[in-house]
Amino acid sequence: MPIVIGDKSYRGKGIAKQVIGALLERGKTLGYTEQYVSEIYEFNIDSRKCFESMGFVAYEKTEKGNKFVKAS
Repeated sequence: MPIVIGDKSYRGKGIAKQVIGALLERGKTLGYTEQYVSEIYEFNIDSRKCFESMGFVAYEKTEKGNKFVKAS
């Protein structure tokens, strides 16, 4: 679920949460019981906080950050 908000003027407006929410709902519709994020880099604190606020938890350390999962 890579989400990139390139234009800084659009950051902090809840766009990523809306996208994550839509993807989670789509996953539920498809019958997924878990949804994964392959990696959030350690330095990307805002992204980590956003995904954690949506119920994702780190489950494995990677070379540059962590993998995350959310149970549906």
